[in-house]
Amino acid sequence: MLLRMTAPMRVGILHDMAESAEEEASLGGAREAIMRLAIDDLRDRGRLDRDVEFVHGAGLGLPAGTAFAIERAFAELVAQGVILIVGPAIGDNALVATPLADQARIPTINWAGTERARSEYMFHLQVGSHEDESVLPSRIAVTPSLCAAVAVAPSASAPGDATLRPGSFARVIRISSATPSQK
Repeated sequence: MLLRMTAPMRVGILHDMAESAEEEASLGGAREAIMRLAIDDLRDRGRLDRDVEFVHGAGLGLPAGTAFAIERAFAELVAQGVILIVGPAIGDNALVATPLADQARIPTINWAGTERARSEYMFHLQVGSHEDESVLPSRIAVTPSLCAAVAVAPSASAPGDATLRPGSFARVIRISSATPSQK
């Protein structure tokens, strides 16, 4: 009987908040362990015919690092033959990685807070949006009897710049003390 071995599927993890996967893990990153739980469940139920091997690429991206670090980490993962990339997590870095995913034609999943990091090959696991949520803390925290206005200041980043576009929420929010019945 001939025993056939299948090569594992290679999944890249793009770490964008540290110089190495080890450094990011020390900061609380547990991406591989979390994904391994789901993969083991799929294997146990016969839904996967082979194992999954995780390949790590790391680069300290924006805002503390550089876009080049993300480009380099992405390219390293592509060169290692991954079929999927998970990451980045930071909005600016997801914007850098989006055209790279399309160019490499490798499905990539980000969970950054920017709705603009979506494309044919860049998938966005929605966990929020800088563009839409900049006003929420102000609305929750402000009581009309205590405060008349709140200023929302965006960060100096691509998602922060988007909050300043015409028609956006990132402006001074005036709070009226009148209740609906008094209007």
